[in-house]
Amino acid sequence: MHSNSFTMDTYIYAGNLPFDITEDELKSFFSAAGNVVSATLAYGEGPDGGKKLFRGFGFVQMESAEEVEKCIKELNGKELGTDAPRACFLEPASAHEDLFKSVVTEA
Repeated sequence: MHSNSFTMDTYIYAGNLPFDITEDELKSFFSAAGNVVSATLAYGEGPDGGKKLFRGFGFVQMESAEEVEKCIKELNGKELGTDAPRACFLEPASAHEDLFKSVVTEA
């Protein structure tokens, strides 16, 4: 569990992510535009309650709100992934508060 001292304004919602992406690849992608603190991919239970399945989105924490704005401006719509590249969709995490709480605060 993350501490309660973080603020959502340093997080980016990253959607439409390739299903084979790793947290390290996500960090590397965002590091081209700023200093990445952490990356968290969203997983949910599989249909049989077994293996966790990637939900196609995640959250990336940057060092500052200014870096969040810079990343969104520079990286939104860029292709990410190698096997089946997808154009990622980026927004401030505050636009997805419920998802943020379920993914990041429970990590």
